[in-house]
Amino acid sequence: MSIIFRLSGVSGSAWPARLALACVVLMVAWWAWRPAPGDDACPTVNPRVEARLAGQRLVLELASAPASRRCGLSRRDALAPDHGMLFLFPRTGRVSFWMRDTRIPLSLAFLDEEARIIDIQQMQPAQMQAGPLPVFSPPRPVRWALEVNAGWFTGRDIGKGAQLLLSLPPQLVVE
Repeated sequence: MSIIFRLSGVSGSAWPARLALACVVLMVAWWAWRPAPGDDACPTVNPRVEARLAGQRLVLELASAPASRRCGLSRRDALAPDHGMLFLFPRTGRVSFWMRDTRIPLSLAFLDEEARIIDIQQMQPAQMQAGPLPVFSPPRPVRWALEVNAGWFTGRDIGKGAQLLLSLPPQLVVE
């Protein structure tokens, strides 16, 4: 069985060239209009609050929506001193983190329902590691997680049991 395509006004030898040209035009249009990497899914602005941890002041971005939690601090080149990101989960549970597309070394504290640290882990950018991405998980279910610059906790002698003190904005919705 053979199928013959006949395009009116196009000679048999010209239509493959026009089809190829149309494909190139479509590819260029897609390339020009596609979202840039990172622009399509990661929020660039998150609500911020001031907090205290063992007497130390922190300015925290709040990751309360799934997209904010998924992106975290990825695609950033720096994190200001005494700044971080607080991941808020809708309920206590098992969570895991990785460093995909994250360029800066971080320390990660897992916090319980009372905002007390139950574990602290050190995370290196994925580019600095060979093989599959490591996954960072707490030893038990948590309600919150806090990412700060690597060494922030140890540099201030903050460890397990320290409690994060903050007031969340009343209009904040944790999804």
